[in-house]
Amino acid sequence: MAFLSLKVSPRWKFLMALLLLTSIATYAFIRSEQIREHVENVWEINDVKTGILLDMRIALKGVDKALESFANPALDSAAVKKSYSEELVKYQWFETSVTKYMERSALTSRNEKAIMHKLALDRGEVQKTMQRVDQMLSNGQQAAIPDVIIKELRPGAMSRWKADVDELIAVENEANAQAGQAASASYEQLRTTVLLMCALVVILGLMAMWFTIKGNSDATAVA
Repeated sequence: MAFLSLKVSPRWKFLMALLLLTSIATYAFIRSEQIREHVENVWEINDVKTGILLDMRIALKGVDKALESFANPALDSAAVKKSYSEELVKYQWFETSVTKYMERSALTSRNEKAIMHKLALDRGEVQKTMQRVDQMLSNGQQAAIPDVIIKELRPGAMSRWKADVDELIAVENEANAQAGQAASASYEQLRTTVLLMCALVVILGLMAMWFTIKGNSDATAVA
């Protein structure tokens, strides 16, 4: 500390140190508030994204339930196909929302992006199969549709699609926990630094007051 070599009284040195530490403590406090706001924003975004993922899984179960209805011979295939389309529209809204959050978030990992890519491929396979179902409906092949859905689609691409969503939720939960812990640790560490700085400011302030009082007493005694 270069200012200790200055030819000034100890009282002024302590006052300079007090001013320096006060500035550092003020900066640390401002920085800790910024980190706190960042932590809260991270948690808020992650909570919203996780909530949408859970809603997406529920909507996907609706899609699968509609496909399962093809096994019921008492139901009209065209009506079941319409129900499937309606459930798919609900699901796609949630998937689009999650994709937007992932594009905006700096916390999105390569693993999450890879799962989303795999999910899109499996969803595409389901949609291709449903295009075949459309053709079968147009060609009057309703009787063959349950075999395509129950024996081919649901155990295959539909099952993988559901597994992709479950995997994405698990990865998201783990990433959220790690990000939250890291942010909390940074905030706690900086807050501890601020408290130590404040303690040093108080101690130096008391010492500066003592030197001031002592200096005044000495000056009075000399006079």
